[in-house]
Amino acid sequence: MRSKTSFFLLLSLLPACSNAPGDPSREPPGQPGSGDSSSSDADSNDTATPDDSADPEDGSSDEGGESTDDAAEEMPCGDLCLAKAPSGWHGPAAIMRSSSADEAPACAESHPVELTTLLSDLIPQPAICDCNCGEAEGMTCNSATAHVYANAGCNSLIDTFDIGLSCSNGVEPIEGYWNIDFDPPSGGACEALPSFSVPALDYTRWTLCGAAPSEGECESGEACTASPAPIFEERQCIWQEGDLACPGDVFTERTLLFSELTDDRSCGECSCGSPQGTCADGEVLLDFFANCPGDTIASWFAVPGECLELYFESGQVTEPATPFAACEPTMPVSLGGASLQQAHTLCCEPR
Repeated sequence: MRSKTSFFLLLSLLPACSNAPGDPSREPPGQPGSGDSSSSDADSNDTATPDDSADPEDGSSDEGGESTDDAAEEMPCGDLCLAKAPSGWHGPAAIMRSSSADEAPACAESHPVELTTLLSDLIPQPAICDCNCGEAEGMTCNSATAHVYANAGCNSLIDTFDIGLSCSNGVEPIEGYWNIDFDPPSGGACEALPSFSVPALDYTRWTLCGAAPSEGECESGEACTASPAPIFEERQCIWQEGDLACPGDVFTERTLLFSELTDDRSCGECSCGSPQGTCADGEVLLDFFANCPGDTIASWFAVPGECLELYFESGQVTEPATPFAACEPTMPVSLGGASLQQAHTLCCEPR
């Protein structure tokens, strides 16, 4: 009895569950309607197909678990796992060392990023200083000295007498053997001609280069990086400004380098002394009479080197001599120097 009553009740409810004309579809969005007979097979197929979220190729579980994309990205480092630089330190970097006489190398290959350049092992040669003097100019040979000797060889001096361009009268006539010499040149000067050169500085150049970013997982405290190409040294290094101890137990080989170079090498003053030399040729009047009449047979127009027996009361330079002189240079001293400044500590993997 109860079963018949339940059956009739179920039949009376079925029309109420069907869609009325104009009612919106009760099917899920994007699915075909139940009245479309052509899609009934597709409906049954869709029902039998597992949910896309359960597809193992999609990387997720059918229970809504986490995606495996993160696991796929956690790939091992394909090259080198190297300790990271401690806080405050730069790097790691690959290094190239070169001489200051060579062209600075460029970062390339495994480590193409230019980071910094540091210097060491400076050998500062002093400036090379020299000085020469130009030709002596402006000298005069206008004065002479008369010498009187006791013998014909003019080698036993009795007295001397100064003679200039104007007539000079002797104190008393002195008989003996006379000759004259022009005094050294007076006045004049030489132009100072300095020359100097500053030798090229000799030092070691350290070029530090960084690697391009590398993908891959390493242990804690390490980063995936590239191994140095053959153009670099095999080891890699970290650095920091200052004179410091190396941190940790990976980068332990310490070198003190510098980032600045000062050079103030120069030379001191180049100067020339007064012209020194002789006066050649010229003529001097020695006259037996006072006031240099010069027109009597008692006049002697002496030239240097002659030795003549006579006496005279007056004398005068009638033809100045020709000066031959040069200046001695004062050699300049080398000044200043070169030095490395701004210390940096480089710590590298042991060789």
